[in-house]
Amino acid sequence: MVLVCLQVSLFLLVAFSIIYILPLYYLLSLNENPQHEKYTPYSHVGVERAEHFVNQWVVHIDGDAAFADQVAQDLGFHYNGIINGLNKHYVFSKEQHNPRTPEETLTETLGLLNHPHVLWTQQQFAKHLTKRAEVQELRRQLRAMSHVYREETEVSKYETLFTDEWWPMQWYEQDYRATNSSKRLDLNVVPVYQKLNITGAGVNLIIIDDGIEYTHEDIKDNFAPELSYNFNADKWDITPRYEDPRNKHGTRCAGELVMKPNNSKCGVGVCYGARVGGVKLLDGETTDLIESKALQFALDQVDIYSGSWGPPDDGKAMDGPGKLSEAAIERGIKEGRNGKGVLYVFAAGNGKSHGDNCAADGYINSIFTIAIASAREDGESPFYSEECTGVHATTYSGGITDPVKIITTDVHDTCTCEHSGTSAAAPMAAGVLALALEANPNMTWRDFQHALAWTSETEPLSQVSGWDRNSRNLWYHPAFGFGLINAYKLVSYAKNWKNVATQRKCEITLDVGPPTEFTYSSPWKRSYNITACSGSQNEIKYLEHVLATVSIDYRRRGDVQIELTAPSGVKSVLMRPRPDDDAEIGFANWTMLTLKHWGESPVGEWTFEIFASKYDILLDLFKSGKVKDLKLTLFGTKEMPHHYSTERIYEEDIDLD
Repeated sequence: MVLVCLQVSLFLLVAFSIIYILPLYYLLSLNENPQHEKYTPYSHVGVERAEHFVNQWVVHIDGDAAFADQVAQDLGFHYNGIINGLNKHYVFSKEQHNPRTPEETLTETLGLLNHPHVLWTQQQFAKHLTKRAEVQELRRQLRAMSHVYREETEVSKYETLFTDEWWPMQWYEQDYRATNSSKRLDLNVVPVYQKLNITGAGVNLIIIDDGIEYTHEDIKDNFAPELSYNFNADKWDITPRYEDPRNKHGTRCAGELVMKPNNSKCGVGVCYGARVGGVKLLDGETTDLIESKALQFALDQVDIYSGSWGPPDDGKAMDGPGKLSEAAIERGIKEGRNGKGVLYVFAAGNGKSHGDNCAADGYINSIFTIAIASAREDGESPFYSEECTGVHATTYSGGITDPVKIITTDVHDTCTCEHSGTSAAAPMAAGVLALALEANPNMTWRDFQHALAWTSETEPLSQVSGWDRNSRNLWYHPAFGFGLINAYKLVSYAKNWKNVATQRKCEITLDVGPPTEFTYSSPWKRSYNITACSGSQNEIKYLEHVLATVSIDYRRRGDVQIELTAPSGVKSVLMRPRPDDDAEIGFANWTMLTLKHWGESPVGEWTFEIFASKYDILLDLFKSGKVKDLKLTLFGTKEMPHHYSTERIYEEDIDLD
């Protein structure tokens, strides 16, 4: 009898396992690694921090809209339309599907992929984007400062130029020096208004953020409703939701640009003659699809998009734009401004105090964006401003004289002197670029990047160690890029700028081994002789952007350091260790940007070195890291840019008169 009971119990256990456990295990395994030749896994786009997946699939179909509609019906989906700017990509939703699920619904995804005319699909998920919000400078640090850099004079020579209440406190736009022999500590903006009569007139900018209080007295006259939309609520009104006290960020960024002069209110915007619109993206659920719409909104009218946000600045995230957002940015570059390309300006990030660096931010690693870092009033790098070789240039975002940081508009028709962080630095750079764009609307997106490299100054930031000079005589620092933006010099150069030649791209897949392993005690190092596509239509003689794309297995990603040395001998540290990043997934086809070799010749020996930054007995003795794939992509020109005909000159006193 006992034996029979045992047999029955065993039978029931086996049956239960077959009916319930094995299918569940199979589904779980699908979620980890579904086996399908057309399935594209999510990597480095924020899925690890996804709040949930939504009932929305983006589907690439080999067919027109009518055919896509039929495919949707055949598979039990609703057809929700085509995606602008992305050829043959459509939006589907599933009938009777939960609006939110904690995990990807792989059965539906794989069902779509099994259709012979579906080339690719991904279910959308709620992304976790964060504002590069105000960072309160530590008061302990401020009290420790033994001097103030305005000690020569407390009065700017331009203090009475405008009547606005807080204009005298806008130290970053004025000149507080007693003599011209002193170190310049401002962006040299006022001479652009006075000597060149340029204020940004005719230039359209969009702040992509949490809304704009467009009724604000200092904003309303320059507000552009046709450049504004609320993608979080799918309606026009972009008024901030006042019940959330954090929703002041977009209003502050917009004020930096267009605060009206001489109205006795707040201060003066950097490009106060321009018009600004607002796209609300950061006040609700955000997906790759929503983000892509924001990044190309009003593309036929806009000149500059400013974004003071990105992946979390926690030292753990390694994320960037998804496929749709990447496509939107590329469309903006190819089609915007009648083919000359819109300017995408992004804040470099506020995570330095968390050990973060912007090499882990895919928005900064894009060749199509202009990454802006911060400097303090005394020329030091703030404790929050992230460093990497993708930083293009620097503006101010905080003073050492507490509590005046950046003057701008605030919600409820008020003003603030506490705007800071790289959130404040990026719009300021966008404003200066708007001035240059008024001076020369024929400049392309690459011309502006060249001009920043050619006119930004190092002298105000020179006391910070770590500057390197490349073979094109350009100074570069991973905390500041090519230096502090000099508005008057940039705009003056822009007026007579000659466009650079067509961009060329040379892509080289590199052999990684054997050996491919590395540890703390045994780095992976290999040199490659690069001809830069010599003799072909993609030949490059003068570098612009250099991209390194890597796939690396390592048990603790934050310990990995990646270095690249150019034929000139100049070294770029592409990825520095991030102590809080303990992800075990390594680098999955991750791309890093370096601008440090701008203008150099790419021909010759390039050397990669990859190593673990700290000793791990387990990895060193039993398991090593592994370099799986490596690719080098060079961008530049075969023809010498016109401005290279004379040597780059750096000046202590930045005045072209």
